[in-house]
Amino acid sequence: MSEIFSSYDVGESFFPDAYASERWCEREKARLFKEKWLMVGREEDVRNDGDFFCLDILGESIFIAT
Repeated sequence: MSEIFSSYDVGESFFPDAYASERWCEREKARLFKEKWLMVGREEDVRNDGDFFCLDILGESIFIAT
């Protein structure tokens, strides 16, 4: 990972390796989706008994129901 950061110039908005690096992608998925709470819907989406919806996030299926 250090070689990825070594190419980063603080003055740039984002470094080019981040757009094509599989390692960077896996790191971002872990940091953004696996360590934090995420809002996946609103209460209005499952207001009535029997209401539900499904999401697919990074290959994981999430089923939200009342």
